[in-house]
Amino acid sequence: MPPTKLKPSDIAGEAKRTFIPYIEQKYPEYPVRSYLYPDSSKIRIPAGSVSARKLRVAVIDGDPIDVALDWNECNNRDASLRGYPDQNGPIPVVNMTNEKRAGGDWESGLIAPEECLCRRSNLVHTLTIPASQTSHYPIPTTGGIYSPHVGMGTCDPSIFGMASTDTNDCSHLSR
Repeated sequence: MPPTKLKPSDIAGEAKRTFIPYIEQKYPEYPVRSYLYPDSSKIRIPAGSVSARKLRVAVIDGDPIDVALDWNECNNRDASLRGYPDQNGPIPVVNMTNEKRAGGDWESGLIAPEECLCRRSNLVHTLTIPASQTSHYPIPTTGGIYSPHVGMGTCDPSIFGMASTDTNDCSHLSR
């Protein structure tokens, strides 16, 4: 008899029971929280905080977590060859999110990017725990949510920073 295929709802249940508590217990130095930016066009980077290194941006076709892990491995290899191994920051991953509900339909079995990310990480938990007392939902059309530490699989949460933005209107991302 062929092995039973796991349903996405079973994977979501396992994530809630096992994986999310595991990440919180193993990495207490990376608190589960997120920050709402109601209007991303108003974000300003203070003078003097810009890194001496150039920002590298790429749009790559592939699983976002696998791409981020490969990018992190490449960064670490390059940094150690150049002699500055501790200067790598988290790899930002953009999550096109459901503007009304954290994780969208991640428990029901929808096979969309946000739902798959939530089943592979503690992202849904970070989205539901705002750094302030105010809920992030619904996300304003020009806004986004930043989750600085998202744990994926057995990876250290310092590797990933997740930016979640409304899927209905991404025009503000090009500003």
